[in-house]
Amino acid sequence: MEARFDNLEYKNIDKLIAGFITGEQKEQLKFHMIASPNITFNDAMQIIQSVTTHFLTAVIKQNPNAKEDVYDAYNFMASSVLNNLIPDYELRRDLDEEAIMELEKQKIDEEFAKMTPEQKEKALKDIDEMKKRLTEELKKNVKPKKDNKKV
Repeated sequence: MEARFDNLEYKNIDKLIAGFITGEQKEQLKFHMIASPNITFNDAMQIIQSVTTHFLTAVIKQNPNAKEDVYDAYNFMASSVLNNLIPDYELRRDLDEEAIMELEKQKIDEEFAKMTPEQKEKALKDIDEMKKRLTEELKKNVKPKKDNKKV
């Protein structure tokens, strides 16, 4: 197999994973994936890891303030992939959603307790502004159901 990327030519490609998107409008977008028939699971995972690492490194280099967003987005994506692939498997059976929420609440309460009164006031104001913004966004994005009831 041969391939050409950015004016570089690669010959005798033994193992390849590639993805691309076709379609000009959002409604027409299609995601395609191709892979060499002889690629092993481990080789495929190495390629995916390497591509992901290089891509996310480039994103962070372009915008160093995006580290948390990159972390959250990748964490969400990886969890989503595993949940879609093996929905009945729980990595930490001892930590269900309720337990995780309780731990998060406890951590927030601990951090909040460390704040000065001025910091607490600002944090609460920021939360109220965020709630307002999210509520407005939700109202804009609510789509009527077929029976004309709002979701």
